[in-house]
Amino acid sequence: MRRCHWVNDDPLYIAYHDNEWGKHTTETQQLFEALTLELMQSGLSFLTVLKKRAAFQTTFFCYDLVKLSQADTNDIELWLTDPTIIRHKKKLEAVSQNAEAVLQIEQTEKFYTYLTNHIESHLTEHSQNAQTLTIDICKKIVKTMKQDGFKFIGPTTLYSFFQATGFINDHDVTCDFK
Repeated sequence: MRRCHWVNDDPLYIAYHDNEWGKHTTETQQLFEALTLELMQSGLSFLTVLKKRAAFQTTFFCYDLVKLSQADTNDIELWLTDPTIIRHKKKLEAVSQNAEAVLQIEQTEKFYTYLTNHIESHLTEHSQNAQTLTIDICKKIVKTMKQDGFKFIGPTTLYSFFQATGFINDHDVTCDFK
């Protein structure tokens, strides 16, 4: 099987690429986990994140948004002592703050709908014929997301998130999984 150029021989990478990356999802919990993994990746290799993924699941209450949104400074301090996860205070604080932002959004619409609406409005604004997201469009969406309470998310992180969750199909042309 031919895979995207970025997939190395590590079984975690292969499994992630073959079974998850680029697969479209609409479920809030899956979207939130993907956003969190991309946030954690900032400045690191994604393989590092994948190796810590099981620990993130445990530490982050299986991505229970209510529990995560209620995490306090004691939780963050405890997480900072856990060698099984990425111990970056701003990233850990962002996980809790982003959970709160998603819960606020979900009082009026699904997180998936929120994302889709922002994508569609910025694609239309960018160009009548635009069919794909770009980093420039992600910059605009990030600005809105930050106004809505999201933390530690930049345009590259958001673009990677959109790739991971199938909003963008960026599989290599020769990839058998596209």
